[in-house]
Amino acid sequence: MRYTGRKFNYIWVGFFILFSILTTTSFAMDETQSSVAKGDEFLKQYNYDDAKAEYEKAWKGKPNLESVLRVRLGVMYTQRQRWVEAAQQFTKAAELSPENFMIKFNLANVYSTMNLPEKAIEEYKKILKDNPEYDWAEFNLSNLYKEQGNIEKAILHCKNALKIKKNMPTTHFLLATLYESILMMEQAIEQYKITISLDPKNAKAPYNLGVISMRQQKPEEALTYFKKTIQLDPTYAEAYVNAGSVYLLKKEHEKAIPFLEKAVELNPEMPQALVNLSVAYRDTKKYDAAIELAEKADKLGYKPAKNLVKSIKKSAEDEGKI
Repeated sequence: MRYTGRKFNYIWVGFFILFSILTTTSFAMDETQSSVAKGDEFLKQYNYDDAKAEYEKAWKGKPNLESVLRVRLGVMYTQRQRWVEAAQQFTKAAELSPENFMIKFNLANVYSTMNLPEKAIEEYKKILKDNPEYDWAEFNLSNLYKEQGNIEKAILHCKNALKIKKNMPTTHFLLATLYESILMMEQAIEQYKITISLDPKNAKAPYNLGVISMRQQKPEEALTYFKKTIQLDPTYAEAYVNAGSVYLLKKEHEKAIPFLEKAVELNPEMPQALVNLSVAYRDTKKYDAAIELAEKADKLGYKPAKNLVKSIKKSAEDEGKI
């Protein structure tokens, strides 16, 4: 039976704190501030044209606010996913306010989104040179090096982040995935367990522990982890597939079927769920349903499904069911 692995999700921390920049810069109470405040409200409402107009009005009134207003325009272009323009605004703002490391941080995040890792790395390193205790810069550097396949550097920066702030579940989770990627399973398991202890509602950590348990030929342990994942996140389709797969391996088809049916309900186009449920139906002599599911998986381009369709039809013919 197949079991699925969920791609690890990277969190490019930074965009969610863009508005913190907007609220930490003070200026005189006057008509200019009124325009900026109006622009901020329009921006929060995703009314970009009016926001830009208000910022430009403020800019004309107070040229010395250029950095502040360029940050706001960077936020606006970020929200609109106009990355080149966002990068231009943050770059200029960073030049005007080199002491504001959060501007550099968001510039680095934009570069990451634009798939410009070297530029992003350069900005994160600038931040750490002047702000060596900023753990999120270390965290994002780790993610970038992971994407580049440089696991040694990724682990180094992840550990640096943990030295700065040791009780961050996202960082422990990232370190676990790094260890798992180079088959250092004991270390990976340890980090996943730490993640769970720090963030008991994290569904991905027990799921990944379940996948490791499957690889280590520990089906009962894997089943426990997959059920825990489902308890934490009832929409986690892959966990249902894998729990069902464990029961199929144990030849407990009636227990497997509810998990696999739920997986198909959650994701009707997941080939592994379709095929495994088809196998469960075949082995319980529900041939019509088994054929239908296997044919659907075949249409989705899942190669093993073609032979499965043939084998089910043969079994059905042998028993006179077709």
